Amino acid sequence: MDITIEKLSESNLTDYLSFFDNTAFKDNPGWAGCYCHFYHYKGTEAEWSKRSGSANRNAVIENIKLKWFNGYLAYADGQPVGWCNVNKPEVYGTFFNYRTGVSPPKEPSASIVCFITAAGFRRRGTASLLLDRIIADYKEDGYLSLEAYPHKKCKSDADEYHGPLLLYQKKGFTIIKELENYTIVRKEL
Repeated sequence: MDITIEKLSESNLTDYLSFFDNTAFKDNPGWAGCYCHFYHYKGTEAEWSKRSGSANRNAVIENIKLKWFNGYLAYADGQPVGWCNVNKPEVYGTFFNYRTGVSPPKEPSASIVCFITAAGFRRRGTASLLLDRIIADYKEDGYLSLEAYPHKKCKSDADEYHGPLLLYQKKGFTIIKELENYTIVRKEL
């Protein structure tokens, strides 16, 4: 299987939307309306729960056009099969409120908040290739560290949408803090 990785831009916006419209959450339809917008949303969780999928889709389109929404798509045979949302921590709304007691990363830093891989492409190296590209690009762009937040209590592959802890550890990330539901990992670049 030949996997290629592309940085998200307006030129592959149609592929991004196709991935989330048709593929990303086939085995987790309850999340189908997210479009990977949840961590960018600035409102409360109660307000989020009332949002429509089309509102999230439209918000993501606008944010991609503004170059405020960043990440990478993985392709197999020209079709999107994976996604990783990575950006500066400040764009993620209230997601980082749980970081109490954690030393801030060296600046500039970036955070990885979502890894979505199509069901038929999991455990086949897709996420590993995405992470390799992210590490290389962010190092080249002058970032000093990357952080990620793998879930601890995953009941299915779909629940590992922050990326599995073992993936990060294999790429040189170290555990910074253990929380009830998350592990905070960091890699110095």
